[in-house]
Amino acid sequence: TLMATVFFVSLPLSAVTNSEASAKSLGVSKESLTIDTEANKQIINKFLDGEIDLEERFAEDIVWHFPNTTISGKEALLERRKLLHAIGKSIHVSVVGDANLVVAEYKYVNGNTLDGSPYTNTYCTVFEFEGNKIVQVTEYTNTEVMRTALAK
Repeated sequence: TLMATVFFVSLPLSAVTNSEASAKSLGVSKESLTIDTEANKQIINKFLDGEIDLEERFAEDIVWHFPNTTISGKEALLERRKLLHAIGKSIHVSVVGDANLVVAEYKYVNGNTLDGSPYTNTYCTVFEFEGNKIVQVTEYTNTEVMRTALAK
């Protein structure tokens, strides 16, 4: 019994020591590696509700994978977003998270393209966080709807 108690008490302590060593080997603080899944989900929920913009959460070296193209770097992404903003209200379907990933399924309805044409599209987007910064995003959507909207 004593051996089992020592094992189960020392196991979590070794994990803390290992995470501190891992952070040190990466040249970052242990706090920057802390994963707060619920906080990250709230960030994405607030974005989908139109309460916040994600710009302040973008890492400088963010990589965003759109259908058929990838944008690297915060500055390039912000320039691209000026052209691609969808006007309309998003409707959450689901937002789930595990560790440093948050996956959001949502739909834009009653939207308009820049020329006023109707725009409705469904998205599934995977957000990868490091600490409280978004470092990578992979977006899935109906590319035909998007192509048609951007062609106008």
